[in-house]
Amino acid sequence: MFTPEEYATVLRRADGLGVPVAEYIRRAATVPAEGRPEPCHAADARRGAPVPPVELGARGTPALRRFLDTLAAAAEPGEWVPGDQESASSGR
Repeated sequence: MFTPEEYATVLRRADGLGVPVAEYIRRAATVPAEGRPEPCHAADARRGAPVPPVELGARGTPALRRFLDTLAAAAEPGEWVPGDQESASSGR
């Protein structure tokens, strides 16, 4: 899904934050645009640190765009998605 260069970039950022690559991607894909945290500039990155914003515009990473498109296509309306509090509370 990622080119070697794209994966190296993602791996470097995830390592810098002290999180696994899968967690870095999950956080980047699930943080709404208006709720994105600012990049963490702390010298001592720790587990649970916020993931920097991901550029989704025309200059964004093609692999990330493909990944997000795949997630959007896989989620069907009314389907429960982990972390979806509204669906969980309504019993859907």
